[in-house]
Amino acid sequence: MNIKKSLIFIMVLMLTMSGCTGSSTAKKTVVEDFFDLIIQGNYYEAEKLLVNDDDFETLGQVNEDIQKKEITKLYFSKFSYEIKKVDKSLLLVEITAIDETKLLEKILDDITLAGFSGNILTGFQDATKDTFKRITDGIKNDSVPIQRKTIVVSLKEVDGNYRIDLDEDFKRGFFEPILKVLDINEMLMR
Repeated sequence: MNIKKSLIFIMVLMLTMSGCTGSSTAKKTVVEDFFDLIIQGNYYEAEKLLVNDDDFETLGQVNEDIQKKEITKLYFSKFSYEIKKVDKSLLLVEITAIDETKLLEKILDDITLAGFSGNILTGFQDATKDTFKRITDGIKNDSVPIQRKTIVVSLKEVDGNYRIDLDEDFKRGFFEPILKVLDINEMLMR
């Protein structure tokens, strides 16, 4: 009988310890929930799934500006993701999104061409006035290059739940591209 009790104790202990490390399903779910909320435009809800640092301006804050909200909505209409691998507290996620560098190159080329037509000073002023329209039209246009890249998503356990760590890799891989698009609009509108 002691052997039976020992085996039961060991099995209970193993089950308890495996629960402490968290299931890959729970890890995948928090990442899927985050990206699904972002795609739906529920930025403040998505940000609740982040372990945030206070000095980082998040999409919810950025999108209080109506033009930025429209650009972000269009940007994420072309966005998709696929979780490729779950390993401990790291997930590899392949994201497909607008190639922000190519989009910005096209917009700047358009502005430059418009600026050199006619009076250079007023040409550049007029060309930068409709930057918002150039960006939104550029995103709506299906000829805008789409890029795929794999990002590393780190998770932290907070109060028994997993949260996405807003570390430098995640900021650079996920937030930086959309913030570049939003920044060029703001910069050229000055």
